[in-house]
Amino acid sequence: AALDKAFALARDSALPLSVSYIGAVEQLALYQRDVGNNDSALRLMKEVMELYRLAGHPEKDSTYTASLKYLSYIYRNLEKTDSAEMLIRKAIGLEEQIWPSRRNINLAESYYILGVLQRNKGEYREAVTSITESLELCESIMGTNFPGTIANLNLLSGTLSQAGRYDEALVHSRRARSIAARLYGENHMETATSTDNLGGIFMKLGATDSAAYYFRTGLNIRHHLYPERNNTHVMISTNNMLSLFVKTQQPDSVYKYLKEALRVGKSTKVQARQRAVTYWQAGEFYEQIARPDSARYYYERALAENRSYLPENDERIKSVLEKLKSVGYKE
Repeated sequence: AALDKAFALARDSALPLSVSYIGAVEQLALYQRDVGNNDSALRLMKEVMELYRLAGHPEKDSTYTASLKYLSYIYRNLEKTDSAEMLIRKAIGLEEQIWPSRRNINLAESYYILGVLQRNKGEYREAVTSITESLELCESIMGTNFPGTIANLNLLSGTLSQAGRYDEALVHSRRARSIAARLYGENHMETATSTDNLGGIFMKLGATDSAAYYFRTGLNIRHHLYPERNNTHVMISTNNMLSLFVKTQQPDSVYKYLKEALRVGKSTKVQARQRAVTYWQAGEFYEQIARPDSARYYYERALAENRSYLPENDERIKSVLEKLKSVGYKE
């Protein structure tokens, strides 16, 4: 409500165009991003960038580069990776001119975002380099007990895990969870994220009992934080439990978490890629129990969700199409 009032004041044509005016629009954009309304956030951040231009605001300025990063991250949320990477590289170039010593936490944040984008493109070696750069800047400037340190450790462990370097990933993931619990306590979003990440690594290592412990702990934290259970964070943890029980072939538990994931997935705060994960897991489960019609139904839903935001040549679409062929689907 406060942001809407500030936005209305900012749109008052009687007021001069200023950084405060632009900031009011930007804060509303960030709110929309944080509650999962990325299309609205994108529209507002594009307006922010146009206002900078109209105001003649210099690009070599930390306020401007911060806005570039916000816009980049929204593009990332919308799976528009090329646009996101172009903006973050522009931000890094400007920030390295603003802070030639490179000892600034804003630059660390930019390298973190670049690492996210590189990881999402499967460029794991490049991503590890960018994330390590961000981590080293965070620790040297702000110390170990700092949110940016935790975020980098989580991202680094996830990237190493995706690259098949599980032992290295486990070291960073354990460290991230330890710092998060010390800094925030057990019932906090960062602790939940670190806990889920640990579960994911243990599952890839085949240690399913440990994976179950950490996935269940992560889900419990998110249920405590979001008792309404209708957002992207709860969906991620629910999908983790679902994937674990599909992998370990425990039908009763699969039915329980599939039902919950389908319910949470109806929320507008859940993204297409998360619903696609649910449908993929459901397809795998029904394929396991020799119910090809049900498997095909869920694979088709996974395909539709993936096609809603991914290009046709994306590996996630190709993978679902291969699964569909295995259950007799023909386009």
